[in-house]
Amino acid sequence: MEQISTEQWNDVVTELTVIREAFATLIYTLARSQTLRLDEFDAQLRLTASKLDEPDIAQALTQFGKLLAHNVEMAHLDLSLSAVRKRRDATE
Repeated sequence: MEQISTEQWNDVVTELTVIREAFATLIYTLARSQTLRLDEFDAQLRLTASKLDEPDIAQALTQFGKLLAHNVEMAHLDLSLSAVRKRRDATE
């Protein structure tokens, strides 16, 4: 098995961080439009993970999905708080 250098590993981590941020933006957009159902997302994610031959990758995918779901919940919370603030400001 080939060893990767620290520089290569750092490049992979950087790419994954960019991908995560892109997904977070996508999820935030979906949360704003309220078109994403978390239960459907979770079911699809588990189905996809179960088809993978590599258990480590399946576990990573499941964990990533949990992170995405958390981002959706936080985006909904952020939007709810923003709406409350706007209503409060409008009444003051």
